[in-house]
Amino acid sequence: MYLFDQGFANINDEDTKGITEGRSFPKKLDEEVAALMVAGFGGVVTKLTPEQADYINVPVEGPFKEDTYKY
Repeated sequence: MYLFDQGFANINDEDTKGITEGRSFPKKLDEEVAALMVAGFGGVVTKLTPEQADYINVPVEGPFKEDTYKY
């Protein structure tokens, strides 16, 4: 735990820039990782039917979140 070892409260703002910046995956990759995690603990992710995809206005293969959705 880098932050624990370094005493995060004692670090100035300039030194925390690389530590505190968040990064995100592209939506498609994020959904693939989520599916693998679900499979890893024995869960099952089903595929959308064309009717379901049409109803929620997304492609059958994803990505399933709109661009306005923030992870």
